[in-house]
Parts: sequence; structure tokens; C-alpha cells
Amino acid sequence: MKKLINNFKNWNPSKLVIILILLFPLYYFFSNKFKVDNDFWFLINTGKNILEEGFASIEPFTIHAGLAYMPQQWLTCVIFYLIFKYLGISGMFYFVIICYVLLTSLLYKIAYLLSENKKTSLLITLFINIFIITMSILTTRPQIIDLIFFTLELYILELFIKKGNKKVLYIIPLVSLLMINLHASMWMMLFVFLVPYYIEYIVLKLKKKPFIEIKPLIIITVLSLLAGLINPYGINAITYLFRSYGIKEINSLIGEMHAIEISNLTGKIAFVLIGFTFFSFYLNKGKNRIRYFLLALGTSYLFLSHLKGILYFLVVFAPVVGYNFKNNRQLKTREMFKTEKIIYSLIIATFLGLVLSISKLDKKEELSNFADYLDKNSTHEIKLYTGYDDGSYMEYRGYKCYIDPRAEVFLKSNNKKKDIFSEYYKLINGDIDASVFLKDYQFDYLLVSEKDKFLHKELKANKEYEEVYSERIYDKDENNKKITYMKYLYKRRGWFMKKAIKFTFVSGIGFIIDFIIYNILTLIFHINVGISNMISSLVGVTFVFFTSTKHIFENNTSNIKLKYKYLIYVVYQIVLILVASRVIIVFKNFFISSNIMLVAKYAKILAKIFITPFTLTINYFVMKKLTKL
Repeated sequence: MKKLINNFKNWNPSKLVIILILLFPLYYFFSNKFKVDNDFWFLINTGKNILEEGFASIEPFTIHAGLAYMPQQWLTCVIFYLIFKYLGISGMFYFVIICYVLLTSLLYKIAYLLSENKKTSLLITLFINIFIITMSILTTRPQIIDLIFFTLELYILELFIKKGNKKVLYIIPLVSLLMINLHASMWMMLFVFLVPYYIEYIVLKLKKKPFIEIKPLIIITVLSLLAGLINPYGINAITYLFRSYGIKEINSLIGEMHAIEISNLTGKIAFVLIGFTFFSFYLNKGKNRIRYFLLALGTSYLFLSHLKGILYFLVVFAPVVGYNFKNNRQLKTREMFKTEKIIYSLIIATFLGLVLSISKLDKKEELSNFADYLDKNSTHEIKLYTGYDDGSYMEYRGYKCYIDPRAEVFLKSNNKKKDIFSEYYKLINGDIDASVFLKDYQFDYLLVSEKDKFLHKELKANKEYEEVYSERIYDKDENNKKITYMKYLYKRRGWFMKKAIKFTFVSGIGFIIDFIIYNILTLIFHINVGISNMISSLVGVTFVFFTSTKHIFENNTSNIKLKYKYLIYVVYQIVLILVASRVIIVFKNFFISSNIMLVAKYAKILAKIFITPFTLTINYFVMKKLTKL
């Protein structure tokens, strides 16, 4: 053991060895099936919607009409969608790996900048990376981009202080511009990380010991604030954070917003990390920096307040511990050939793991069987209930849902209409009557789990609903422990009849419009029945098309814009009307040639009445098919 310790003390790792060691934690990443985060589905759904429809101001994916909406992660959504569209799940896997490499490089650079010791920097970065991977922080969410940008900001600030390079500071306004568009709710944290630097400057200025030139810092702060205004939603994006956090129901329901508990493994790790960080200040007593102490204190508070705060703490850990363990002695050592040979072998295995892990990509979403069932047995026009965790994927599959993981979208402070999240919170906690909730919303289908105990109990007892599909789900809880539970799909009896009645009603109005115009043209203006039928039918089907797509087929998501569908529908109608007009003429002549005077007198009207049910039926099935394109 003593020999091993001495060898480590004398070890001066080369750049290649450092890179190989820092890649080593990816073994854990490769050994588990890569699975996209639950939020991923609403992210790519939003990206697709932005590219096809532009920047929405009304929420487009749920059953709730007219909710004010601002996709605060719009640029991340577009990037994720494009990667997924062209490269699939494999593309997202490689994207996450690239983010890991970028983050690792920055963490090592800032640790080395402040510690001036390769081994110290290597150990700090390796420790952070192991924690990031094992805690499932490395996933398909904007948080991996947040980590990179926050680390980059601190690295630039420390580089400015140590090297006096003012130009490098102008990267920060660019980071601000990217952050406000990639993840607006986290944009404010860029300025929170600046505060300790200003405080340290003020304190040392009062002591007449200024450590930096403050003017460049002020300039880049102002530029960064102005850069934040360059986004599709202006000031609303900047203030998004204040309307979306600190909500009691959200903090209670969402796992990552829970406070750290010492009783579980995550809590124990948190207290060890925080304790070690502040112990490093003790070891470096007399040389401590105010900014590092404030950064550690503030991010420790965020970490203890909720699990999500770990992101900020890990960003600060590298520079703080790196500085506190600073060692200026330059070791003159020999290369440890045997050690490096082992590491070279490990890197080969790492790349083999990368190749083999592609076969371990989890390309089947746990809810895919439920969505497949709905595809076969219903239409995208259904009104679907889902819980908080399930809405994202089902919306991606084209179904409009009650709620999804975008918690802040369902707050009245953001949507300007209704506090849906509070309603959902009360529902799952039994604070509102589930039977009244079902009566108010009249869902066609409901996707629930055993965890929705109050709603599930009501559905089992309610004769208006029947269970049509169920499946056992295997998942992990917030402490990364494997759990299993049942999910159920319930159907409201007679939901299809409701849609048919609505379409019949709209078609009836269309028929009346068609019928009135037809009679005016034939009986008053004496226009040829074929021409009259063409004009009146086009008016009628236009009304039916736009009314139905808005109120009956409104839940459909499509690759073809509505105006192009209408053009297709008009072409189809022209063909149908030409055929129907010829048929009407045949029936009119038949009625005229009959020996019944009353029939002959109203032959034109009777011919129209006779053909209309056939054309309306054909229109229904054609339009139903068209909306699915």
C-alpha cells in the first residue's frame, strides 16, 4: 500500500491518460440501457410544432382550449427534434455523450486553472463525473446544457481574474443569448453566479485591496442582460422563472423539487459532499476567497432545498475544491508506464462499450403499447386523461391529454385561464370528488396507474367506464431504486356515438346551407341543376370541413397543413360533385317520367334529397382519413 501511495505521489499523468481516465465513468452509462427522459417527448413535440407552425402563443397539445403559452425551452426543443428526426434515439445517445465530453473538459480546465495540479484536477473531475452519471443527471433534458454553460461562465470569470484577459469575458453575453432561448427559466442563474464576484470586489475595495478591474465585469453584465431580451417572447421569457417556481403543489408532487433527506442515500451523499467542501475551506484557512465561500454556501442551500439544486452545487464544486487544494509544487517525476498501459487498455474497452451499448438503446417507450391500442381502437380526436408523467409521450403520439410534465404550463399565473395543476394535485390526493371530476370533463379514455388510487377506485366502481387494457410497468423512483406497478386504460362507453352525433349535426347544418342555395339557384334563378348542385355543394362542404376540423377533428396532429388538406378535399369534392350531379340528373329525369304528379313537380328537390345521404357518408370517411395524413 505504501509503495502504491508513493507511486501515486510521483505520478505525472500525460494528457492522453487524463482523457482516458475521465472517460472511464462512461462504463456505468454503457452498462445500463439508454432511455430518454420522460420530458423528452414533449420537448421534441414542441420542436416539431415550432418548425411547422411557428412560435405559438396558445398551448397546442392538451384538451384545454385557449391556454396562454410560452415554450421557454424552444431552441432546445428544436435541436432535440431535429436530432431525433434524422438520427433517432441513437442520435440523442451520441448527443448526450458529446455533452458529457464538453462538460468534463470544462470541469477539468477550471479545476486545473485553480489547483495548478493535474492529479488534484483529475480526481475532482472524476468524482463529479461519477456522481453525474450514477445519479442519472446525464440525460435528454436541457439540464445537461445548463451544466455546460454555468461551468463555462465560471471558467471565463476565473480566467479573466487570473490571466487578466478582458476579451474572454465577451463570451458571457453570448452564453446569455443562448441560455434565454435554450432554457429561459435557468437564465437568471447566470447572474446569480456573478453576485459573489461583485460582493468580493466591494469587500476588498473597502479594504483597499481590489482584486479585479470592475469595469469589464459591469459591461458584460449589462450586455448579458440586454442579450436576454433577444428571444421570441421578450420580457415574458426573462420573468418566466418568477411565475413558475416556489409553488407548493409542484414542490410536493415533483421528485426533483423535494428537499434532501438524510435518511436516504442521496441525502447522505449530499451531506458528505457539502461537508467535504467546507472542510476544504478549513484546510485552506488564511487563504480563503470570499467568492468561493459564497458560491459554496449558496449552492449548498439550493442543494439541500431540492434535488434539482445538485446541478448548481456540482458546477461550483470543481473551482472551490480545486482552489482550496491548490498545490504549487511542480512534481518532477518519471512516467508510470505500467499504469498508463493499463489505462490504454481501459480506453479500448470504453470505445468497445460505446459500440456495444448501441444495441442496448431502449427504443421502446413503456407507454407504447397503450398508444398502439388507442391507434387501433380509437382516433386522435378522443379526449384522453393522463397523469403528470404520462401526458408527454401520449401527446407525442398525437393524443391531446389532460396534463403532462410541463408543470408550469398548467399554472394560472402562466396560462392566464385556470390553475389546472392545483386541480390535478387535489384529484390525486383525494381532495376533490373523482366522480364530479369525471362528469365535468367527460373523458373518452383514461390512462391511470395504481398510484392514482382515488381516480382508479372511482373508475373501477363507475359503470360508465370499462377497463380495456392493462400492463405492468417497470421503473425507478427518485432514489434510482427499481419499482413496479400496474397501469390501466379505461374507456367511456358510447364515446364514438358522441363524435358521430356531432358530425351528423354539423353535416346537417351543411346540408341545410347546401339545400337552401341549391333551391335558390334552381327555383328562383332557374340555373341548371348540375351547376346549381356544384355551387351549393362546394359551399356546404366548405362549411362542414372547417367546422369539423376545428370542433370534431381538432385533436389531430398532422404533417400536412390544414389549408393543403382543404385543397385536397376541394379537388376530391369536385370529382364527387361531378359524379353526384350526373346521378342527380338521372334521378330527376326518373322522377319526372313517373306517373305521380307530386313527385314529378318536385323532382329536382327529391333528386337532391336522395343523393345527399350517400355523399355525406362518403365525405365523412374521406375527411376522417384525410385528417390522419
